[in-house]
Amino acid sequence: MFLTGFDAPKLNTLFVDKNLRFHGLIQAFSRTNRIFMGKTAGNIVTFYDLEEATKEAIKLFGNGNSNTSQLLLERSLKEYVEGFEDSLTGEYMQGFVEAVQELHQEFGDPSKISTDSEKRQFVKTFGECLKLDDILQNYDEYADLQRQVQDISNDCRTQCHLLRS
Repeated sequence: MFLTGFDAPKLNTLFVDKNLRFHGLIQAFSRTNRIFMGKTAGNIVTFYDLEEATKEAIKLFGNGNSNTSQLLLERSLKEYVEGFEDSLTGEYMQGFVEAVQELHQEFGDPSKISTDSEKRQFVKTFGECLKLDDILQNYDEYADLQRQVQDISNDCRTQCHLLRS
C-alpha cells in the first residue's frame, strides 16, 4: 500500500526493509520527496545495501546524466564538511569549511566589494556555501559546525541582499 497509490506530503523518512529495484525503488523513494511547507528533502533509511540498485534505477529513469546519482545520493557529513573527490568524474568537490574559509579570505569585508567582477565572484562563492549549507541541514551533527560559521554567514547574507539592490 505504501509503495503505490499512497501520497503523504508530510512523510519525511522512509524505512525500507525490502530489496527494491528499478521502478519499485524509485516509486518508494519518491514518497519522501513530496512538496510540503517547511520540508526541503526526504530521508531514506534502508536495511539492505541499495546503493548500486539506486544508481541503476537513477541511470535508467534519469535524464542520462552520469552525475544525477551524485545529486540524489548523499555522502557522509565528513565528506561534505572537508571535501571529496567525485569517483565518477575525478573532480574535487570543495567542502563546506573550505568554502567558508575562501569566502572569508576573499571577501572578509563584503562592504568593500565594488566591481561587477568581484560581485559575481562573491555571489558564486556564497552560492557554493549556501548549497553545501542546505545539504548539511540534513545532518543532526551539523548544528555545532553551523554555530561556528554563523557570524560569517550572516554577514554574507546581508551583503548579498545589498548587492542585489
